[in-house]
Amino acid sequence: MARSDPTSRSNYASRATRSALALGVLALENRLWGYVFTTVFLVKLATLGGTILAMAAFEIRTGDPSRGRSSSSATR
Repeated sequence: MARSDPTSRSNYASRATRSALALGVLALENRLWGYVFTTVFLVKLATLGGTILAMAAFEIRTGDPSRGRSSSSATR
């Protein structure tokens, strides 16, 4: 499984922030595309957020959140 580095994670976060601001401006100007894309963006954000929370829960459950697997399986 590919892991993302901190640089790419911050890049994704800045893209999401810029997208949210642009969509907010379009929605405030009562443009149809603002409402359409904002709905799509919110659904995507909700599913991605759920995925990240589930991933974090599984990593914490395994006992080693920094590596994503338990320390006992790393020694095998």
